[in-house]
Amino acid sequence: MRPDLLIWDRQHAGKRSRPSDMGAAADVDGDGRIATWEREAELTPRYIQPGIVEAEVWGLESKLIDPLRAGLQADYPQRHREAVSLAQGRPRAAYLACHLNAGGGDYALVGHVPRSTLGRALAEAIATELELSIPVISRCRVEALEGRWARGLPTIRGALAPGLPGLAGVLLEPLFLDAPEHQAYIHEGGLTAVGQAIARGVRRWANA
Repeated sequence: MRPDLLIWDRQHAGKRSRPSDMGAAADVDGDGRIATWEREAELTPRYIQPGIVEAEVWGLESKLIDPLRAGLQADYPQRHREAVSLAQGRPRAAYLACHLNAGGGDYALVGHVPRSTLGRALAEAIATELELSIPVISRCRVEALEGRWARGLPTIRGALAPGLPGLAGVLLEPLFLDAPEHQAYIHEGGLTAVGQAIARGVRRWANA
């Protein structure tokens, strides 16, 4: 049997509809300016790559969706179709829409498709690992992407398929770029622990 799969999508970067979009930005290191590396989609690889390594430790396979790195452009619906294709033949597959937050909060957020039992279970498993591992988050919110949170739904909505009952998707917003404690944690290399926690969360979900 093929192993369970993590599909990491470096979102914002490489969008056809908005080629210059790199997400939120903030002065993470406090030097009075915002450098290129301090943009959201430049920082998410710093937790994606450690997450991929951690997943391999637990016998999980990873695939990376990163059009910008490949010199391509793809909006979210196209990425979702790729995720569905990658998930074929897998007992469990987790689609991870990788982001960082902004707005000054002190929590982590994991969002799921409303009324998706599997998606909520995936979100809760990742949230548990983030709360256990990341000291600077006050709590990890698990939210259905509707109402107040509906803006996040397009990031994962298409990464589901009726013929793939083991595929679930979540929106990841593990830290705030503009929260002082989170900024210090990011600057000191804390995104490595974030990626590792996410991978362990997927393992927890896959083994449930």
